[in-house]
Amino acid sequence: PRDKQELSVYVDDFLSLTVEGWGQRAKGRLLALCSLLDLPVSEEKLASEGAVELLKEFLGITLSPETESMYLSPERVREGLAQLRAAVGKRVMLRKDLASLVGTLSFAASCCPAGRTFMRRLWDRLKWSRGKRRVRLGRGVRLDLDWWLRFWEQYNGKSLSLDAFETTAEELSLWTDASFSGFGACFMTPDGPQYF
Repeated sequence: PRDKQELSVYVDDFLSLTVEGWGQRAKGRLLALCSLLDLPVSEEKLASEGAVELLKEFLGITLSPETESMYLSPERVREGLAQLRAAVGKRVMLRKDLASLVGTLSFAASCCPAGRTFMRRLWDRLKWSRGKRRVRLGRGVRLDLDWWLRFWEQYNGKSLSLDAFETTAEELSLWTDASFSGFGACFMTPDGPQYF
């Protein structure tokens, strides 16, 4: 009935990143907040996965603040590579196979942000093929899959964490510009500008 509704909230797979030395304190505050809001906390999961550590696996991605990197497990890299090898060269795929591949590559792009550039046509192709059993892969999609395959054959699953803030040209002392006929850059050093 429309007049009788209930809501339930469950927080699962929650990650907290803190300044070194504050992890245990932040964890205590989070648990106190969950208790205050009556949010359920799995004691089993907390005991098995909730340790405060400098290397943490979260949702299939291992995070390392010490090296400022994140990486996929070797098993996930192998699985993704197998899916790519099965797809590359095909002109037509089953939609469910393409959806699975797009999911795998989207997950990998969370560790490799540069890979998002090569996802746009895959997402579009998947969206446009709703209701169809087979999907025709255009030239652009096949080229994107080729890029992913070349990348994954050399990829060890590791990526550097990207800073969440922007850096200005003044901070980097680097200026660039391009035109249809060329490009150039200037890097300022204590000895003066270095041109390229």
